Amino acid sequence: MSIEQESVLANPTSVFEALVPSEYTLLSAIRNTSMADAVEPCTEWFTCPRGFRCVPQRKLSAFCLSPCHSTFCQNDGICIHRKGQDPACQCPVGRDFWYMGPACDYRMTHHRLAAIACAVVFCIIICAAAAVFFLVRRFQTQILQQKVAQTQS
Repeated sequence: MSIEQESVLANPTSVFEALVPSEYTLLSAIRNTSMADAVEPCTEWFTCPRGFRCVPQRKLSAFCLSPCHSTFCQNDGICIHRKGQDPACQCPVGRDFWYMGPACDYRMTHHRLAAIACAVVFCIIICAAAAVFFLVRRFQTQILQQKVAQTQS
């Protein structure tokens, strides 16, 4: 943006004040310059709060839009957008199911939760058994090495 354009934007009433003949060229140059081609309002002038996005409107105008205005929450979740925070969803809860995830997009049931818990316990048992197996083999090789060392001496 040129210095002349910045001065007019800083003090718009200066355009309407009494003009001396040398300033007529400045005024006509500003009127002939298309500011919309050079300036993107969302990147140059507007800053939206956290969690909002800037949406340009007509020439040199924009507004901030929350994700709650669209279909941010799924499965009848309620979108809550508190000041200074990202949007969050309050997910619905049924008798034997509930929704979870940042956008209420994952359905959880009691059976699925029990299966996940069993799988985690099973993995822990497998890891513990593998650790015990490797420790026993290690001690067995150490005992064999000690026996061999005793017979050689």
